[in-house]
Amino acid sequence: MASPRDNKNAKTAILLAGHGSSHPGGQAALASFAAKVAGLYPEIPVRLAYTAAAWPGNLAHPAPGLSLARVLRSLAGQGFERLVAQSLHVIAGEEFLRLHRTLEHFALEQKLKLHLGGPLLAETRDVPPLCQAITACLGPLARPDQAVVVMGHGTTRQAQDLYLALAQNLAQAYPRAYLGVIEAKGQNHPLHIQNIAARLEAAGVSQALLLPLLTVSGRHASKDLAGNGPKSWINILWAKGVIGQPDMAGLIEREPVARLWLDGLAQMI
Repeated sequence: MASPRDNKNAKTAILLAGHGSSHPGGQAALASFAAKVAGLYPEIPVRLAYTAAAWPGNLAHPAPGLSLARVLRSLAGQGFERLVAQSLHVIAGEEFLRLHRTLEHFALEQKLKLHLGGPLLAETRDVPPLCQAITACLGPLARPDQAVVVMGHGTTRQAQDLYLALAQNLAQAYPRAYLGVIEAKGQNHPLHIQNIAARLEAAGVSQALLLPLLTVSGRHASKDLAGNGPKSWINILWAKGVIGQPDMAGLIEREPVARLWLDGLAQMI
C-alpha cells in the first residue's frame, strides 16, 4: 500500500468540515486534528471549516474565518481538480445534508470532482465500527465498579434510529454502557437521561463514568453533561444516587474513533 506521502497530486484539496466549537478547547482539538491530517498529506492543501451558523443568542459566528462559506471562497479559482471533503460530524443529520448540498453546488460551479466522506453514523453499517471504537476507548477509562453513560447530541431526523442502534450494540458489547442523547423526546424514551438514570438506580449502580459522544468537548459537554444546573446529566444522575465522573475529551481526541475519520479520508485520497 502506498504511503500518503506518495500522493503528489497538487490539484487536490482536502476539506475537513465539522460543526465547530465556540469553546477554546474544542477549537484547539479541531485545529490539532487538521494539523495531523496536514502532516499525513504534506503535498495537499488542508482546510478546516465550521458548518455551524451563528450560535443561538449570539449574532457572531464562533470562528468567522473558518466558516464554510469563507473557506470555500478561499478555494475557488485556485485550479483544483478534486476536492476531498471529510465530514467531522457524528451523524447524518440536517447539518450534514446542508454540507452535502453546499459542496455539490461548489463542485459544479468550480468544475471539480467531489469526494465526500460521511459522518461516523451515516447508515446502519456504520454502527458496528463506531461501537467497536467506543469500547476500545472504554477499556483504559472505566473502572469495574462504574457504569458508563455516553451523551450524544441527537437529531430530529430519522437518523435518530442510528443512535438507538448504537445504544443497543454498545449495551451488548459493553453491558455497563448506556447511550443517551440530549434531544431525546420524553422521559420514557430509552435515550433520555431520566430513563437511563432510573435504570441505573434500579440496578443499584452508584458510580458512572460520563463521556460525550460529540466531535469535540465544548458547550454541550461543559453545560449539559457536567454543568452545575439541575438539568445537567451529572446532577440528574446524582439525584438518583449515582455519582458521575466526567471524562471530557471529544471523539476527535480519542484515537480509536479519530482513526475512523482518518481511514475514510485515506480511502478517498
